[in-house]
Amino acid sequence: MFEFAAVGRESGTESFVWRPQTPQFVADQVEGYLRDPGFLDGGDCFAVIVTAAPEGKDPEEAPGVNYIQSAGAYEALTVEIRVTEEDESYVHYAVAREPIADPEQWTEVSWDAGGNSRASVQLHPEEVFTGEQAAPVYRAYIERGELPPAHLLREIDV
Repeated sequence: MFEFAAVGRESGTESFVWRPQTPQFVADQVEGYLRDPGFLDGGDCFAVIVTAAPEGKDPEEAPGVNYIQSAGAYEALTVEIRVTEEDESYVHYAVAREPIADPEQWTEVSWDAGGNSRASVQLHPEEVFTGEQAAPVYRAYIERGELPPAHLLREIDV
């Protein structure tokens, strides 16, 4: 079972669970949002989160346990994945499109967080996705529970 949330500067977090749902249905819906340049605009909607509930649980019963999320705008997004272990510790990853060419090179993805403030995150250039590029990562995660290969994951503290 999956929960989808969209975050915007004025609307805050709006989340919902499609019922009934299959992984393919959820992946299709999320892919439509990610591939729509007008949806993730860096302001009215600056983040999306898909939470995966453990087998037999509703997402509301296990918020934030395992999820994939993006922030920014269609043209420049982060993709992050959190994996929670049985002992409730977790690992949080920044995802890259391809191996990091220069570990010393950084860029910034920012968005309008509302209240005349901007939020931003520092990433390697290879960790910046378009909505189009992010869609297959989300589909693999939602439909098959797949994470990208280890060489495309960078553990981060959040």
